[in-house]
Amino acid sequence: MLGTFVDAQVRGSWRTPDTALSLTPRVRDWNYLGSNKDLNNNDVYVDGTASRRLQRAQLDLSAGYSDTLIRQLVFDRATPQAPAGPPPSIGGTGRVADNGATEQRWLVNPRASYKVSTRNDLAVGLEYTDVGFAGNANPGFFDFDSTSLDVTLTHGLDQRNAVRIGVYGSTFDAANTERAPVLQQFANSTDTFGINAIYERSFSETLSGTLQLGTARNSVTVSTPLQGTFSSSDTTILGNLGLRRRSEKTTLNLDLGRSQVPRGDGRRSTQDQARIYIDRTLSRRVNAGAGILVLDQSGIGDFDRFQQRFYSVDFNGSYQLAPAWTLQMRYTFQSNDTTFASLLDLGQDLSSANFEQSYRRLCVAVVYRGIGIRR
Repeated sequence: MLGTFVDAQVRGSWRTPDTALSLTPRVRDWNYLGSNKDLNNNDVYVDGTASRRLQRAQLDLSAGYSDTLIRQLVFDRATPQAPAGPPPSIGGTGRVADNGATEQRWLVNPRASYKVSTRNDLAVGLEYTDVGFAGNANPGFFDFDSTSLDVTLTHGLDQRNAVRIGVYGSTFDAANTERAPVLQQFANSTDTFGINAIYERSFSETLSGTLQLGTARNSVTVSTPLQGTFSSSDTTILGNLGLRRRSEKTTLNLDLGRSQVPRGDGRRSTQDQARIYIDRTLSRRVNAGAGILVLDQSGIGDFDRFQQRFYSVDFNGSYQLAPAWTLQMRYTFQSNDTTFASLLDLGQDLSSANFEQSYRRLCVAVVYRGIGIRR
């Protein structure tokens, strides 16, 4: 199928020696030709950050809003949006909705750090997410909110090595009572407490690595109008092994890890992730990159029979036409295979549903990047 797309964003910022503010609205519009117009969609994002540096402390706040077609949430690109950050945790929905249903997501993430001594820092962070579904979302989609609190102590061993010890707790509450008939209604409440240790090492000026290992205790409670309340608990080992290379011409990310993420189908899941991303400047005008992502998600608790396997491959290249203009090309292949029984089954030996989707997209675009107005 053929079509056109527009991806536009504007970043506004204000800075002083100790304070920084930014606001970035973004719109993505996809329009397909002919009989595929039912796949058209328009996504909206607004992200903002604020930071304040004090004598021995740092205050940070990030917040965002998005209104996104559910079909887009099933798939995630192998190329991370923020290569400099940690590997992203991808929840998604595990379902494709071709009826124009959308997800509205609010995110607020304040964080404060304090320099206890020359080698020790203490940080406290809070993250709140509120997700709702609109349009023709079916009963398989669950509005949910997720809250997590973490406390981390960082100790610098020397100029190349550091260790972090952290504890965290989170709550996840999901329900579909607003859109489901009584026989299909249920609510899921999951409480998690965990501890982790992180070792960071800088091997050279361009190469660094991170090893994270921890454990999480989950308590899951599912309730339905007809079947009552059922509870389950489990303990999961979590962690991540990461490698970063940064040079004048090369960016390389390698990640292999396990985390837990909230999902829009009424469950919190355990996620195994392997990700490779490389970006290389070939010449003054030519740049190329590639990414590979493999995901495996499974349910938490004894009665949640759920499995998702997801693969994504990206290839991209760019040629600078002029200082502000770039010709870009990107090819993406993705495959998603999800098998689950509704949480209403509560572990009974009932038939499972299976969803398989594959996705290919080739995009060619001319990109303009301007510095805008400076004051």
